[in-house]
Order: sequence, then structure tokens, then C-alpha cells
Amino acid sequence: MRILLFWPKRLHLHEMVLALLNESDLFLSEEAVEQIVDQVKCMQIKYYLQFFYFLGIF
Repeated sequence: MRILLFWPKRLHLHEMVLALLNESDLFLSEEAVEQIVDQVKCMQIKYYLQFFYFLGIF
């Protein structure tokens, strides 16, 4: 069984967060943007672990 998952790199997440903030005319410090990126990465890991557990991989 082969599973292909989209796992964006940290730089891509950083760019996406900046783009969303720019579209909303919001400006946050670099530290705040890094915290958002960290939270998104953490949420992704939890999602994939739940997905693998559901499939019986873990």
C-alpha cells in the first residue's frame, strides 16, 4: 500500500502565511509568523498520525 501525502516544506508554509496576511492587509512580526508556521506544522503532524492510525499503520 503506497500513500502519497502533500507535506509542504517550512519555507512554503511561511510564504503561504505571509501571502494570506498580505491579502488581509494584516502585518505581524516575524516572530508571530514563525509561531503560526509552527502551529500549522504541529497540526499537520497530528492529522497524519490520526490518519495512519485509522489505516492501521500505527
